[in-house]
Amino acid sequence: MTRLFNLPLSAQASDQLVEIQTILEEREWEIDFEDSWKYSWNSQNYSTKKAYALLQGQIEASPLCSWL
Repeated sequence: MTRLFNLPLSAQASDQLVEIQTILEEREWEIDFEDSWKYSWNSQNYSTKKAYALLQGQIEASPLCSWL
């Protein structure tokens, strides 16, 4: 696994890598299970507009900005 990284891993990153490897190795995978993508807006269809809105967040502007 260490051959996948160009730079040496920090101690914390190395510990996290071992932890995620352990989780993946212990998981029981269902061979007959069909994978599917589902975005956080509960659709299988990607939308640039919805992805941008999700990444931008819901920050409310100050009421003082309404007069600008």
